[in-house]
Amino acid sequence: HRYGWLKEYDSIALQQAVINLDVAFSNFFNPKLKARFPTFKSKHGKQTSYHCVGIKVIDGAINIPKIAPIEARLHREITGTLKSITLSRSTTGKYYHQQHSLRLLKQLAKTQNLMVCCVLHDLNLASLYADRILLLHQGKL
Repeated sequence: HRYGWLKEYDSIALQQAVINLDVAFSNFFNPKLKARFPTFKSKHGKQTSYHCVGIKVIDGAINIPKIAPIEARLHREITGTLKSITLSRSTTGKYYHQQHSLRLLKQLAKTQNLMVCCVLHDLNLASLYADRILLLHQGKL
């Protein structure tokens, strides 16, 4: 088959790549935005992330569809069903994951009238879920 090699990759990743490419070219051809021509990301640049579903936690690893299991140091036992995960790769090539517990915390805070305090190092993730953000720099607010 002509496109058989596409079955080697996760369908969600392929769909997101097409969406990202469409947005990049739409921005480029929009005269109001004056965006540059779309370019490929360098693996030496900023970290990249990928959201996926259908994952399983196995002995010391996270099993993700279509790729080999990624070694993981789980500092807590995962209870319940893990439905999705966001994987981030740093410029050094190390992978990090963030469970969608923040979505659950926000929902619980809303339905149970709770206040939740989290310490996060990812400002993008914090801005998605937090009502208020405090920043520390050298131990000062």
